[in-house]
Amino acid sequence: MQQALQLDPKLTMARRHLYSCLYAAACAALRGSAGQGRQETSPGEQERVGLRRQALDWLRADLELRTTLIKEGKAADLHGLSGWSLSGWQTGPALADVRDGAALAKLPEAEREEWQRLWADVSALLAADPLDQGLAHAAKREWKMAAGCYNRALERSAADDGHFWFEYAAVLLLSGDRKGYENACAQMVERCGRVPGLRAYHMARSCTLAPDAVREPSLPGRLAETELQGSAKQSWSLTQQGALAYRADRFHEAVTLFEQSLKSDSTPGHAVLNWLWLALAHQRLGETEEARRWLGKATEWLDQYRDGLPPTAEAEVGLHLHNWVEASVLRREAESLIRPAENR
Repeated sequence: MQQALQLDPKLTMARRHLYSCLYAAACAALRGSAGQGRQETSPGEQERVGLRRQALDWLRADLELRTTLIKEGKAADLHGLSGWSLSGWQTGPALADVRDGAALAKLPEAEREEWQRLWADVSALLAADPLDQGLAHAAKREWKMAAGCYNRALERSAADDGHFWFEYAAVLLLSGDRKGYENACAQMVERCGRVPGLRAYHMARSCTLAPDAVREPSLPGRLAETELQGSAKQSWSLTQQGALAYRADRFHEAVTLFEQSLKSDSTPGHAVLNWLWLALAHQRLGETEEARRWLGKATEWLDQYRDGLPPTAEAEVGLHLHNWVEASVLRREAESLIRPAENR
């Protein structure tokens, strides 16, 4: 990867994969330093120091690449990659042994100072990247601030990444900017198939976050049909097929697709979307008690994250940021549609 970048520094995909490699390798080195690897014997002190040094070098290389992308207005190229969010670096457990005060205090002074300089540089780079700030606000449900950050990121450069556009559409809707949401959906539909980084799946998923998102309601489904049918039995595809069926008022079909998705993948962070969609679909079918049951299941599970999306949520329960924002949207819609029994 490094040789490829030297030959052609503008290789976008090479950059994307190099980010994943650098971060993952740094985390692996730190796990090895802590004796958490698969080695038969625990590493000696000299080996621990060497592994931490290698992790530091890889994280430094990551920061250098990020700085280049931010200067070029291409920070969105990192979306969807493991470890891409610097706010996650500051809060997640993967780097805690070389970040948190008590852990740093155990390191030799010279090494501790190098790590402290790294974290100062991380903070400075995070402050210069509105997109990463937007992610941090979205994780805390600070929707208006998140939308403002995504707007600033878009003003700096034209983003072609589907991850960015889905998140942007969702936080606009959650912040109360319905017109901005509709404009974002219209742009995604218009650019779908013309921009390599903009998946039809992300376009369709954005357009089903709310009813009547685009002028021609059937168009997102038609544009995404090839991708969705190419993975027709995958959980993510089944959920999106169900969402398209729901927005087209085909509620029985939607229920079947959501149930199939649950059978395909019952991981809570994935399943919560199906629970909420099932609540909506059953309510539209006049099955209010069943709707309340699914809504109650979803809200009870989501309420454990009242303080926001934890950095470990995706690894532990499959709750990706995309599922987090979509669940927030769907919960609002379901709670407004399905009245509690005492209010009937």
